[in-house]
Amino acid sequence: MKMVKWTAEKIDEVFDKMNEELERVPTLRNFSKKYGRAIVAINQGRYDPQITTWNQYLEHRNCETHRQAWTPEKIDEVFDEMQEELRRNLICKEFEKKYGGALRAINQGRYDPQITTWNQYLKHRGYELNHQTWTPEKIDEVFDKMNEDLGRVPTRTEFEKEYGRAIVAINQGRYDPQITTWSQYLEHRGYATIPITTQQAFENLIKTGRGQEIVNWVREIGGDNGVLADILAVTYEGRMTREQVQEYISLPTLREYLGETRKPQSGVVFAEAYEALQPMGKDGLMGKDGLIRDILLNRAREYYMEKLGANPTPEQKQEVLEEMRRLAEGDGNG
Repeated sequence: MKMVKWTAEKIDEVFDKMNEELERVPTLRNFSKKYGRAIVAINQGRYDPQITTWNQYLEHRNCETHRQAWTPEKIDEVFDEMQEELRRNLICKEFEKKYGGALRAINQGRYDPQITTWNQYLKHRGYELNHQTWTPEKIDEVFDKMNEDLGRVPTRTEFEKEYGRAIVAINQGRYDPQITTWSQYLEHRGYATIPITTQQAFENLIKTGRGQEIVNWVREIGGDNGVLADILAVTYEGRMTREQVQEYISLPTLREYLGETRKPQSGVVFAEAYEALQPMGKDGLMGKDGLIRDILLNRAREYYMEKLGANPTPEQKQEVLEEMRRLAEGDGNG
């Protein structure tokens, strides 16, 4: 397979193509999933020595870098527009694909504290509910079909993308009260979670999919290899330990890929990382008793303390406290 040389021109070309396909500016998450090596080239300064983060690249290309403020009014507006375009009831999956931030705002209670699911939102707006009864038999049926279609066991991310409500049913114990995580479901069905025991397996993990996303976001927030090891160990608990991760990422063969630690450009990146690293489901990245959230908060605290300097004013202190509060509550619009 021919390797793509990620020149500045090539990066601009695929960015413009994706921008046209999506009809909006791609997020780091969108772009890194499809063009992970292009992100690596940007991060390493090979696009431009003065441009080493995604936000700097967007600013260079004159694109908006701040997140959409998903107010209740804005959520209703884009919902109504999409409803009018399609001339039928929307399904959660297609709304999430176009307005993922809006759906997360609903799920986090930022639309209304009493409305935290897609069906509750539809009911509130007076639309017919999209309901599927996820019995144990139905969950097993769609899992087996996906397993057969892929020719392998689907990952949690793949299964959730197609059958998000089935994952919710598992997490809530409606499949079996003793089975409340994806790993437990796989074990119950006879598909044990495979440990990462070789350097090659580890490299494959962090150079594709969610693993690659984690590496990119850790660098965006200025996290060092210790932060990366913490997040990977929590995310892939049961597959590898923190000590194993530290051993793998210290290898010379990964030094160039992982790049150097750098300072984040603004506090906005922590809110963006917070949003990007939290999939739905209680055993996701923001689960594990909030360990991922705590890691991000600690890194944000270090950033703000350094930014304040030795003699901050009371106003500056208050501003930082407010930023930290919003981030802790999952509402990082600052």
